[in-house]
Amino acid sequence: MTLSPRLAAVAGLVRQGSRFCDVGTDHGCLPVWLVSQGICSGGIAADLRAGPLSRAAETVKRAGLSEKITLCLSDGLDQIPSGSAEDIIMAGMGGMTMLRIIERTAWLCDRSIRLILQPQSCQPELRRYLADAGFAVETERAVREGRHCYDLFSLSYTGRRQTLTPVEAVVGRLPQNRDEDSVCYVKMQLRRVKRQYDGLFRSGRDAAETKELLLALEHCLEEMT
Repeated sequence: MTLSPRLAAVAGLVRQGSRFCDVGTDHGCLPVWLVSQGICSGGIAADLRAGPLSRAAETVKRAGLSEKITLCLSDGLDQIPSGSAEDIIMAGMGGMTMLRIIERTAWLCDRSIRLILQPQSCQPELRRYLADAGFAVETERAVREGRHCYDLFSLSYTGRRQTLTPVEAVVGRLPQNRDEDSVCYVKMQLRRVKRQYDGLFRSGRDAAETKELLLALEHCLEEMT
């Protein structure tokens, strides 16, 4: 089994020997890969819907890993008991969905647990929430897949609340990496903020704060390249 570049990058953040829970597992490819490659001895593949979970069960069965990967029908982590996994993976879902799952799962506030997140949207809102809730980023990277560029990061709970700058909320730690994929992601966010600024300017609304962010991102990109 070969993972896509996005899922391979997510898998690269999973700790050797940990038990995982893949939330929103869809076809179950990531859990099967983690176990078959010997990264994890076992884990949980969870999904909100019966259809995707059934497809994941077929993938697990074909790989001969039914005794090592548990299938669980769960809305986020609602049906996942505390202590059943150390590395919690959420990849390919919206940032606000991730935020709501984390917000209602008290047992994630444990220093031994790692969150591995690859949000598809609302990254600034998610990053601000996590920083304010006492989670600290350990590793952050970007990866290109086709025409898209994705951001992913791992975090653990420290209990120390942080306030992010506007740039940190938008691009996280990626400016420190200076690799091509991180540059690609920052450029993508710069274009998004520029569209937002142009829309505010044309409508006559206050665009001062957005312009300040735009200039900061432009400076950030210059420093990276």
